[in-house]
Amino acid sequence: DKVLNRDIMMKLWQGSNEVTSAEWPEAYQPKSPCPTLKVVGAATSFLGVLEEQARMKASREGEGAAIVANRSLPREERRKQLETMLSALDKTPTDLQQLKQDFLR
Repeated sequence: DKVLNRDIMMKLWQGSNEVTSAEWPEAYQPKSPCPTLKVVGAATSFLGVLEEQARMKASREGEGAAIVANRSLPREERRKQLETMLSALDKTPTDLQQLKQDFLR
C-alpha cells in the first residue's frame, strides 16, 4: 500500500536499504552538450554572485546599517527610525486606478 507520511516513507526506505545492503548509483543529471548554454549558465551564475555581493555591501554600509549599529539609542527608537526610512523608500502606488492598471499587466 501507499505510505502517505513522508517521514515514515523515508524511514522505511532507509531501513530496507540497511537490511538488504543495497547500493544505488548516483542520480543522473543530464547536461546540455551545447557550449552556448554552458557559457550563458556560467555568466548567469557569475552575475548572480556579483549582485549578491553588491546587495550585501549596500546593506552593511547604508543608512539603515548606521541606525541599527547605533547602540546608544534605545531599541524602540532605532526601530522607529528604520520604519520611517523604509516608509520613505516604499514605492507602492496609492492611486487605486494605477493599482488596477498594474494588476492587469
